[in-house]
Amino acid sequence: MKLTRPFIASSLILTMFLAATFISPNVTKANQLAQETDKKEKKKTDQEKKVEKLTAEELAEVVIISYGGRAELELVRTSGVEEGTIKLLGDDKEIEGRITKKFSRKNPKGTDLARIDVKLPNQEITFGFNGFTVWAARDGVGFSPEEGAEKSFSAALVHNYEALLRYKEQESTLERAGMETIVGIETLLLDLTHRDGSKTRFYISSKSYRILHLEYEVALSNDKPTKFRESFYDFRPIQNTLVPAKSILFENGRQIQEILYTQIRYKLPFPEETFLKY
Repeated sequence: MKLTRPFIASSLILTMFLAATFISPNVTKANQLAQETDKKEKKKTDQEKKVEKLTAEELAEVVIISYGGRAELELVRTSGVEEGTIKLLGDDKEIEGRITKKFSRKNPKGTDLARIDVKLPNQEITFGFNGFTVWAARDGVGFSPEEGAEKSFSAALVHNYEALLRYKEQESTLERAGMETIVGIETLLLDLTHRDGSKTRFYISSKSYRILHLEYEVALSNDKPTKFRESFYDFRPIQNTLVPAKSILFENGRQIQEILYTQIRYKLPFPEETFLKY
C-alpha cells in the first residue's frame, strides 16, 4: 500500500492500526503459547518426570513388576492353557469359533513349545511348534501350511507381550523410542531387538505400565513386509500374574482377529506328544 499524503497524524494512525491488526495478535498468541507450555510443564508430576528419565531397562523392569514380578512369572508361566472364543474377520465375512492355546517352556532362552487348536463351524485347524519345526493339521490330518501362514504363526511365537517380560532371559536388547498418545492415553514406546535381529515395538501405559499395544513386521512373501499390531484389553489377575484376557490383531491397519479368553490356567503338566506332529 502506498501513502499519497505525508500527513503525520494520518501516518501515525495508520501505523497504530497496522500494529494493532497484524503485530499485536501474533505477540499475544506467542505469549499465550509460552504460558500454556509453562502450565503443562508445571502440571507434570514428579512421577511423570521420573518416568521420562527412566532408561529402557529400568522401564522394562517396572513393566515386569506390574505383571507380577520376575520371580512369580518364572514360577507360574512354565506351562499353561488359554481357552476362549475367536473371531476371524475377512473382507466380506466373519467366522467365529473356539480357540485353545497350550505352551510349555523347556528352555528359558528359547521359543516355547506351542500348540493352537481353532474349532470353526466347518473345520478344526491346528498349528504347533515342537521346538524345531512348525507343523499343522486340519481335522486331525497333517498338512503343509502355506508359507505365509507358517511365517505368521512363527512370528507370533516371538513377537508377543511376554517377549518384554522375558527380555533378560532371552538376551534381547532394549531402546526407548519416545512417547505417543493413542486414543487419549499416553504411552511410552520401547523397542526390543530379539536375538535374531527382528524388532518389536511396545506401547506401554504411562499410568499403569501395562503393555497396551505391540507392533512388528514380517516378510510373508517377496513383497514389502506386512505390519502387525496387537492390542490388549481386559487385564485380569491369574495365579498372581497379570494377563490380558482380550486381544485384537491388525494386519496393515485392518482388523483380522479378535480373541477373548474365558479360562486361563498356568503351571500344568502336558504329555510330550501334545506338541508333536499328528
